Amino acid sequence: MSEEVFSFDSYNLFLCALVTWCLQMTGFAVAYTCQFDKITDLLGATNFLLLQLMLLFINASYSTRQVVTAILISAWALRLSGYLFLRILTIGEDKRFEDRRDFLPFLGFWTFQAIWVFVVSLPATFIAGIDDSDVSVKWWDVVAWIAFVIGLVIEAVADQQKFAFRNNSANKGKFCDVGLWSISRHPNYFGEILLWWAMFASGASVYHVSPGTWSAVLSPI
Repeated sequence: MSEEVFSFDSYNLFLCALVTWCLQMTGFAVAYTCQFDKITDLLGATNFLLLQLMLLFINASYSTRQVVTAILISAWALRLSGYLFLRILTIGEDKRFEDRRDFLPFLGFWTFQAIWVFVVSLPATFIAGIDDSDVSVKWWDVVAWIAFVIGLVIEAVADQQKFAFRNNSANKGKFCDVGLWSISRHPNYFGEILLWWAMFASGASVYHVSPGTWSAVLSPI
């Protein structure tokens, strides 16, 4: 049983790596050829959504844990990609692009983004790829899902507060210290870290099927 599951996970990992690499390299080719950087963050976040839905439908396994995971990842990816795309359209230019306009630095950034997507999505990848229909929902699953939602809300609120702060010309050159930013230096990153630890924890009930799936801890780390 464990060998069969591990083999199945290996196929899922290969498929996720291949799709991620192809999507990110396509994005790199378009962005470098056109010399613009408006799709970088958009393709980063939506890549997570693509992987989750792809595995969910390919494996045709729809346990409560898998469906909830897909909903949570979709909510996170759509919120983040929409926000980042709106932000770049509003500000018009990503200053980070100036530092990586040359071929190799730009390729390096997109390569890193591909690795980031693949590694951070590991918990959701394993959950979607393991048939856990015989594993009931545990209390820690519910706690993890609640923690994920809390992290998502913190991240979304922090992003919106900083976006509004920087769009106010009166705050030009000032450090954002309103709302959540008045109590934390990086509340958006705190929310992000919290939700990925929560996603890792939500898969604790199914990691036992294969020792290799515990590598999902690389995601929040």
